[in-house]
Amino acid sequence: MQSSGPPGFYNAPVSKFLLLSVGGCSLLANVLTVKTAFHLQLTPHLTTHHQFWRLLTHHCAFANSSELFFGGMVLYHLRVIERHFGSSKYAAFLFVSSVISTLLEVGALVSGGPFGLRYIPAGP
Repeated sequence: MQSSGPPGFYNAPVSKFLLLSVGGCSLLANVLTVKTAFHLQLTPHLTTHHQFWRLLTHHCAFANSSELFFGGMVLYHLRVIERHFGSSKYAAFLFVSSVISTLLEVGALVSGGPFGLRYIPAGP
């Protein structure tokens, strides 16, 4: 069995913050019943209503509890990568990958519209 370092979030503050913030936003969105404000849809949200804030907020919360559970497990195991690279490089990696992910999602919505792709569910 491989050793993945010390248990918990020892020397992994970015992973801890990310897991707590995404989990907290997901639970808060579910309790306040505002889950529909987090998915990304090209028409009417971006093109008609110009709700460009959705490009930022769709990364903040998962769509349902099963996605939250499995996404939380993935985010918890990413602490090993943060320990290996360091917190600042890991935070920069997360920022760059979220920007690229947003661009790819908008591109998928634009090119997949004729094929029936209407929206992308929330989640990092």
